[in-house]
Amino acid sequence: MDSAFLPFIRNQSFLYPPSPFNVNESGDLFLCQQFDNNIYRLNQNSITNVYNIEFSTKKKIPADFEKIGFAKIYADYTNKSVVSRISYVLKNNSSLYLLYKFEYNNYITRVNAKTLAVKTLELKFNKNYLFIFCESLGFYKNYLVGYLSADNVLLFDEKFKSDKNRG
Repeated sequence: MDSAFLPFIRNQSFLYPPSPFNVNESGDLFLCQQFDNNIYRLNQNSITNVYNIEFSTKKKIPADFEKIGFAKIYADYTNKSVVSRISYVLKNNSSLYLLYKFEYNNYITRVNAKTLAVKTLELKFNKNYLFIFCESLGFYKNYLVGYLSADNVLLFDEKFKSDKNRG
């Protein structure tokens, strides 16, 4: 797994909220809306519902969420055990990759379009994939891109210049 750290002169904080739009290398433009487990494909003339993702959670966002209204859905399901938003989508060959948060944890799920086999990985620190617990920003050229805070980078690179002290 490749990793690189940019030598920032000083630490800076930033917020990177997910965009509802996901551009894939294939030229597909997908739209993922909050509290909607459908994935839409946009083109110049239309919007098409291409995937409906069913998460195995105890609570479910109602299928008729549009009739209920966003304000009520937001009030009723914020901080509940539901996937409130698919953050990023990558379609690669015969697989669909989904990034999302569930109960404050980051996950990536691969769905095989032909067999519908599903594999899910919680993106957390482990000895095999040291950098996988970083906050995900999306996909670029079939790579998962993310970021770590400076104090977490110190776990892997002692030469990284940081004003954070891990003690």
